[in-house]
Amino acid sequence: MKKNFFFIVLWVALVAFATSCKPEKVNPLESPFDKVKGMSGTWVVTTATQIDEVQVTKNFPFQRLDLTSRLPYTNYKITFTVDENGNPSTYSVNRGTAPNQAPSIIPADAGTWSVDSKEFPSKVTFRGTGSSAPFTLNFGSVNTIIAGKLDLKLTRSQAGKAFVSYQYLFNKQ
Repeated sequence: MKKNFFFIVLWVALVAFATSCKPEKVNPLESPFDKVKGMSGTWVVTTATQIDEVQVTKNFPFQRLDLTSRLPYTNYKITFTVDENGNPSTYSVNRGTAPNQAPSIIPADAGTWSVDSKEFPSKVTFRGTGSSAPFTLNFGSVNTIIAGKLDLKLTRSQAGKAFVSYQYLFNKQ
């Protein structure tokens, strides 16, 4: 009796297993999101944060200071353009008008921009019009560009050690 019961349960399990297998429809892969083309357009600062890197490494309190409410960073807008091939082209900055003019993030208000890698960018470099000195910001995360958010970070170092950084979060308009 037990042997028959065992074979019946085994047979039911095999039938259930065999009928549960169905071929899955696999959709073709889409082309990956082009981060450079995604940066094209106008971005406005939503948050500016000063980070004390020494405090962070020592796990001390008061590591971050929100600068957004202290200075009119939300008036800072940057517009990125790309060429017909989807490569970085020019940028322009609008900091608003006095007395509510936003502090400068990039030294020049217009020029060209580039990224270190089109597929996996980690840095964006700006060259002001008439200036040969490049200015580089690091991406906090490039994965947020698809959601209309841009995270850029400037780190200040002395003798190879970071002591303060500024994180700028932008929303696409």
